[in-house]
Amino acid sequence: MPEPLRKRYARLCMALSFLSLLTAAPTHGQSVSVAISDDLIVLDSRQRSGVIELVNFGAVPAEYSAYIMALPDGIVPGDRFIRWSPARAVAPANRTIPLRVAVRPPSDLDPGEYTVRLGVQARAQPLPDEETLDDQGEQEDGAQQLGFSVPIQPVIPVTIYYRHQMEQPALEMVGHLPPSEVGDEFAGAFLAEKPDEALSYVGYVSIVHDKSDVVTSEGRVHVLPGDQPKPIVIRKPDPAVETAPGDTYCLRLWHADPPRGDPDTEVCQSF
Repeated sequence: MPEPLRKRYARLCMALSFLSLLTAAPTHGQSVSVAISDDLIVLDSRQRSGVIELVNFGAVPAEYSAYIMALPDGIVPGDRFIRWSPARAVAPANRTIPLRVAVRPPSDLDPGEYTVRLGVQARAQPLPDEETLDDQGEQEDGAQQLGFSVPIQPVIPVTIYYRHQMEQPALEMVGHLPPSEVGDEFAGAFLAEKPDEALSYVGYVSIVHDKSDVVTSEGRVHVLPGDQPKPIVIRKPDPAVETAPGDTYCLRLWHADPPRGDPDTEVCQSF
């Protein structure tokens, strides 16, 4: 892969990330090594379009196709007015192609959250079968040869939320857990609650060791509709950072990802 492209997608390996990366190896030397730049798009009445990039890390072209996946009961579908393009395309080896999403809501659409879940499927483009020495020998004996390969087709789910004429969903911080309840590798955990369980939540969290101002963990928080958030665990700082029992950690939470401006919520707690 060209170096600029490799650097560009280093962010696919972020902590607490949402990367969907699948690798498969069909027969006859064809390989599928694909990824997407994100598996989540959040749109609203002010931002009605978005894009993710389909990445082909493989040595052969990869054909992508996108189709609608079923939603759990109770989630309002938005496939009547949420559109994506292309529905099918080929990404050359070591290249990317965009998957664009746009919303065209009807004028009488009720306020609320609407969801589409896409399955992005990838398969290797077929290559000519290579003739082997054994094949040549058998052909000389008059036997008919049939070459074929069985493609492995990984499916990457992509979730699209459209929030129509509604406030941004939020989380409320409701408490904490001591280290003894979350495991030796963690300093503790913050507890959060989603006031409206029927809605999704997408935000960004950063946890800071107060004394050293070291960020111990950060990344996206995604809570599905119908779910409540799991405890937000506090990773211990690097051993080079001086810590002690009772140290204070601060959680900074933005109700959007990527975060913008000051955090919407900041809570500090000693553990």
